[in-house]
Amino acid sequence: MLNCLYLNGSDFKKTNFKYSGIVSPNPKIEKYRNGYRITFYLTTGKREHYYGLMTDSCKTEATRNKTVREFESLVRNGCFPLKSIPKLEKFEVKSKKGQTLFLDGMILYYTDFNKGRHRKRDSNIARQEPTLKYLLKTVSKRTGKRYLEEVDTNDLQQIEDNLQKWCAENGKPINIVTAASYKRLLKAYFNCLAKKLGLNMNPAVISSTPETNGHENETVGTRTVTYPEELLSAVDKYPFETPYNYPDRKEMIYLYRTTGIAKGEMSTLSEENLYPDKYNFDSIILMDKPDCPTNIEMGFQVKTHNRHKRIIPLDERCIAYIKSQQIKHRNHEIYGRITPKGGTTSYKKYRFLFPIYRHGKWQRCDDFLKGIQELVDEASKHFGLPYRGKDYQVHDFRNTLNEEMGDKGISAEDRAYILGHSKEVNEKNYMNADKRKELRARTAHAAFREKMINNDESTGPSGKSSIAQAPNLRLIVDQ
Repeated sequence: MLNCLYLNGSDFKKTNFKYSGIVSPNPKIEKYRNGYRITFYLTTGKREHYYGLMTDSCKTEATRNKTVREFESLVRNGCFPLKSIPKLEKFEVKSKKGQTLFLDGMILYYTDFNKGRHRKRDSNIARQEPTLKYLLKTVSKRTGKRYLEEVDTNDLQQIEDNLQKWCAENGKPINIVTAASYKRLLKAYFNCLAKKLGLNMNPAVISSTPETNGHENETVGTRTVTYPEELLSAVDKYPFETPYNYPDRKEMIYLYRTTGIAKGEMSTLSEENLYPDKYNFDSIILMDKPDCPTNIEMGFQVKTHNRHKRIIPLDERCIAYIKSQQIKHRNHEIYGRITPKGGTTSYKKYRFLFPIYRHGKWQRCDDFLKGIQELVDEASKHFGLPYRGKDYQVHDFRNTLNEEMGDKGISAEDRAYILGHSKEVNEKNYMNADKRKELRARTAHAAFREKMINNDESTGPSGKSSIAQAPNLRLIVDQ
């Protein structure tokens, strides 16, 4: 059973809090300069965010400023940085519900990471030493959200007093750079601290593991929405032809549903992800790809969902579709788009598997969600179903696959591995553990595929596409 941490946005009902998500249960801890850097991951509905927590023993102001500049460098490379001073005194705050909050004297340094807009937002914040209560009021005034209505004033004052007391005793100011992002940063910090101390805290709460059809069901996305069977059947039967400049949407839905690959991983798949080789493959291997060109320059280091290699077997329909993509694009030059901050867009050749034709070039497709939602809308309307595309995300296919695997009797550990949420492999035993997990995942996944195929044959065909009827397609290579 996975012990994930959940940032529960419903605790603040009137805020329309959009950054609810899952924090990875195993933060990465590494030696850095004079201390340690702890990186943990927050997966939200739109993207995976990276938070960095750093401890250091810098004593001089010059050294500390240098560290801040290093933090800014981390931000440009995809991290939300926090700065922590070691040997912090912990404070206990009793809430009306009898829960205990722990808050240490962490100095929070935060820069919003959203396509370079953090610099402008920082300049709009007064350079002063704001109190926690002031910050929440400021956020409420600027965004029209009433944060304070959901926060007990007495508890808030107690937290503020303890923080002020610690800062006065240690000569440290409260350094909050971005007031508008303070609350979600504090919640992320509470979650990290909760994991470290093993506490159940408010406002960040350790999520329970729901059950689905009598099976353990790890939360594999930020929501527990799954695609209903009648909707998947309607999409498969709907007479829809994808425009030539897009990847086939019906086949992409099938690929998402049967592999559980994350959207970011799917959009960066290339021929080097085909296993064992690009001409004779039966699986996809997911791995870090340092040279993969993406829209934003800082995204070059494409990470797998669980940060180490995993192999996902493919059925005949998926193999046939990928081979058809290779044939379709064998004479095309495919590019990745690179847009550095403040620079001009450039293109780099890269053999993406599912490109889109845009601006006169075949390039990486990053709008799978839009196409899938449109197909769901049209199929629902055609068959008179009450479903709307905007109610479903790409990662909901992962929830659907998780439930289906549970119904087939695949263990929770194997399901977690297949979906990319297995625990991080111990560095000393990386190769052995990785090979064992790959073998177990391949065996479990193959058994699941065989059961699905047998069930489909027993219940009759459900409008498979023409691509599925040609499993023996082979890529012709020019000598």
